[in-house]
Amino acid sequence: MHTWHKFDRCVLGMLLCLVVADGSVGTAEAEKSRADDSEVFQLRVVAMNDRYATAVKAAVFQQAAERLAGRSPTRDVKHPESGNIVARWVNVAPSAVKQFKDLKSAQTRTVDGADKAQTLQVLVIADKWNIGHADVDQARGELDDREMPMVAFEMTDAGGKKLSALTSAHLPNENAYFHLAIIVGDEAYAAPRIQSVISDRGLITGNFTAAEVEKLVDLMNAVPVSGN
Repeated sequence: MHTWHKFDRCVLGMLLCLVVADGSVGTAEAEKSRADDSEVFQLRVVAMNDRYATAVKAAVFQQAAERLAGRSPTRDVKHPESGNIVARWVNVAPSAVKQFKDLKSAQTRTVDGADKAQTLQVLVIADKWNIGHADVDQARGELDDREMPMVAFEMTDAGGKKLSALTSAHLPNENAYFHLAIIVGDEAYAAPRIQSVISDRGLITGNFTAAEVEKLVDLMNAVPVSGN
């Protein structure tokens, strides 16, 4: 018998379940046959706590330099000396804005969108595990215990090992918890707290319509773009 993990909006423990406040899928548009692998599905540690002070300082330095030069803010944060990408700013889904703002030690900023609307962004780490779309074996629509549409997904063997390694490296200590940003379609939908080692499968639940679940499933099952 398989054990399902659930991402909870507040705590990431033995069960793993992404809960979205209002079920909004945001502006991400599913393309059933093709998708950009880098902006389909990602699991990224939120840049917070002393461990990621270097990435946070790099983000602050870069943002100040861009503002001074009158340049538009960029997403990728590079180390000022090595030039390596150490973090990235990710849009926060409207339904998750309050949750991310409540993470007091997380780094967030507000930028102007294409339509001049204000968009909240959160800083996440460019970690060595790089868990993304290729690590998802399958996603499908199901019903939760309230008979509401949800997304069930399974990780590949390699993806499960990477998720296990990531969560093992970010277990809580006496003074700090780490949070895992759940990113679908280049929007962060939740930042559950990592409490234990997790690995192979999960559920995305919320007040979704069937059409919204279909859109998320299409995104997660999309075939990544290859070549130009």
